[in-house]
Amino acid sequence: MRAMHFALAFFLPVAAHATTVQELAASQLDRLGAACPDPGKVSFVTNALTELKAATHPEDWRILFAFEQAEHAEFVHSPPCEAALRQNTVDGTAFFLETQPADSRWLDIARQKEASALLDLAMTGNAAEKAPRLAKAAALLQTNMDQEPSRGKKEDIAKSMSYYFSSHAYLNAAKLATHPDDVASMNAAALSIARAGMANATDPSEIVEPYGIALGETARHAPQDSPERREALEESIKAFSTVSSKDPLAAYNIAVDHILLGDLAAAKADIQAMADGKRIDDQVCIGIMTDPDLAPLRDANRDWTVQLVRAQCKPTLERLSHRPL
Repeated sequence: MRAMHFALAFFLPVAAHATTVQELAASQLDRLGAACPDPGKVSFVTNALTELKAATHPEDWRILFAFEQAEHAEFVHSPPCEAALRQNTVDGTAFFLETQPADSRWLDIARQKEASALLDLAMTGNAAEKAPRLAKAAALLQTNMDQEPSRGKKEDIAKSMSYYFSSHAYLNAAKLATHPDDVASMNAAALSIARAGMANATDPSEIVEPYGIALGETARHAPQDSPERREALEESIKAFSTVSSKDPLAAYNIAVDHILLGDLAAAKADIQAMADGKRIDDQVCIGIMTDPDLAPLRDANRDWTVQLVRAQCKPTLERLSHRPL
C-alpha cells in the first residue's frame, strides 16, 4: 500500500519550470489541490501561497515562509499530500536560493529547509530518487556547517546553530525511515554531525541535545547486551551531564539512559534529585506520567511515582485539564 501511495504522488502534475515566484506559487497550489484530499488540513499553506501568487513585490521572508511547507506534512495523514508538501518545499527553497542575492540573511535557513525536505523524501519517496536526494541534502547542510562562525562569535540563530539543525534533520529523517539500514544510516549521520558540532560549533552546549538523542537512538537500535549499546548510553549520559545543571530535560534524559542501561536505582535518584531541586517542569511531568521509556521505573516504584506526581505535577495537570485540582 505504501508503494502505491507514493506512486500516486510521483505522478502529481508539475508545471513547466517557473520563471517567477508567482508562477511557482500557482504551480504549487495546483500540486496541493491534486494531492491533498482535505483542503482544510493545508489551508495554512495554501493561504500563504495564494498571497504570494498575488503579490507584486513580495519580501524575501514572505517568499521563504510560503515555501516552508514540509513541517506540516506530519499533520495531513495522507502520503500523497505529505509528498506534495515536501516536494513543494524542495522546489520553493531551491528557487529561493537561485534567485536571492548572495548577502541575503535567509540563505542558511533556505538551505536547511531544502535539505530536511530532501532527507524526508529520500526516506519516504521513490527509491530511484533516494541517492541524489541524500547527496544534495548532505551538500546543502555541509555548506551551512562550513560557514558557521567560530566559537564565541554567535551571529543570527541560523548561522550559529547549523550543526544543531543539521543533526536534527537526520534524526527526523530516521523517524520516517522504514528500513533498518536507513534508520541506522540516518542516526549515524546525526551522531557524526553532533560530534563534529561538539568540537567546532559556535556554542557546543546547543549541540548536546541532538548529540544525546542520536546516541540514545544508536543504543536503542543496537543489540540489547552489546558493548555498542552500553558505550552509546554512557556517552549520552556524559554529554547530557555537561548541561544537566541548567537544563531539566538533559537531567531527565540522563534518567532515561539509566533506565535503558537497566539501572533503575540511578534513574530514580536522577528524578528525585530534580524534584528536590524544584526543577521538574511541565515537559518533565508529562514524561514521568506518559513516556514509555519510563515505564520500567513507574512499574517498579508505583507508590513513589504517585507521590512524586501529586507533589510535583499538580500545576501541570491543572493546566492540562484547564481547571483547579
